[in-house]
Amino acid sequence: MMNQMGANEMAAKLQEDPNYVPSLEDEIEFQRQAKVQQLKDTGAKGTPVTEETFKAWQDKKKKRNLEAV
Repeated sequence: MMNQMGANEMAAKLQEDPNYVPSLEDEIEFQRQAKVQQLKDTGAKGTPVTEETFKAWQDKKKKRNLEAV
């Protein structure tokens, strides 16, 4: 249900339910959708991730973790 609705529509629908108790997942989804909307409004795009950049990031992270141990 959440993925098919906008953040405002989802929040309104959930608030109508008297038994609704906000969960952590709901809060995360609200924040995620707000951020997506903010990016759309400003025309900014997220960081493009390619297989090469992901692999480079993953290798750096593994190296940092090994050095920390």
